[in-house]
Amino acid sequence: MNKKIIIALILSISFSFLAGTANAAQNNILPSNPFYFFKDLGREIQDFLTFDVNKKIELRIKVAEEKLSEIEQIAEENPNNPNYENYLNKYKDAVLKIQEKASTLTQEKKEQVLENITSKMIEQEQRLEDLKTNIRSDKINKIEEIKNNVVDEYTATSLKIADTKTVQNKIEEKLQNLGEEKTIQVLNRINSDNFSNVLKETDLLKLVNNENDILKIATEKASSLGLTPEEILDKVSTFSAEDKQKLEKYALEILAGNVKLEDAINNIELSEDAILKIQSLKEESEISNYCISQGNKIIIEDNIRYCVSNEGKKCEEFEYFKKNCILD
Repeated sequence: MNKKIIIALILSISFSFLAGTANAAQNNILPSNPFYFFKDLGREIQDFLTFDVNKKIELRIKVAEEKLSEIEQIAEENPNNPNYENYLNKYKDAVLKIQEKASTLTQEKKEQVLENITSKMIEQEQRLEDLKTNIRSDKINKIEEIKNNVVDEYTATSLKIADTKTVQNKIEEKLQNLGEEKTIQVLNRINSDNFSNVLKETDLLKLVNNENDILKIATEKASSLGLTPEEILDKVSTFSAEDKQKLEKYALEILAGNVKLEDAINNIELSEDAILKIQSLKEESEISNYCISQGNKIIIEDNIRYCVSNEGKKCEEFEYFKKNCILD
């Protein structure tokens, strides 16, 4: 028997012995634990002794998934752990390792592995995004970097398994299962050349581009009224669930290009409460417009809106509108 295999078997037996009957506990050993290297050693031995290419790739996908789960668990227990960069790099390396043998998969396994990889890519992108809220703030940029690297690697691995069109169809299928709203959020977040090139000119990217165009127009129109999109959304957040559902339905129809904005405005039937709130926004915009029409600008400090002159003098916006405060 090959000497390396004998050594590997001895190490494997040793590792099993160390784990003993505490195998379940071993599975909960995290990278922050000084004995974690035994867990990684066990993975390396298992990988070394897995000769079937199909099973080797399945094992590597499983290890990458485990490493991300470990980071999530550490984030829950200790958001300020100083070693997140190292943990994230190890997770990225695990994803990269999947690609090494991808092109040698047997034909009957390719579809199953492609299904698994595209699912993991979309799922783990969302989990990494969620991780930003549970981890020390100075590591958020690192998460963003790793997230795009991981999406890049999963996409590259997919392209070693199938042609571009097949990969494109599979990614689209996974994204569409999320629903249009979440799909747009995911696509807007991912900054990966591989991923973007695969989805180039698809209906999904057209949907995102349409959303961005509409958002730009909405921002410009809000600004011309002396309002911000955030102020408008704050008001909408107080609408009833039924009114919100009506707005969401029309918004998605507009994004999909099925309904024109003008038609939606004319046809949507909102409750009297929502209409009154929209009316109050209109009144707020009139007050803001008066400030802006006089050559001033609006700033918000401690949730109070001020009308501010070019010289830096300021009045509360409503007081200026009522002419109780002068900026001249």
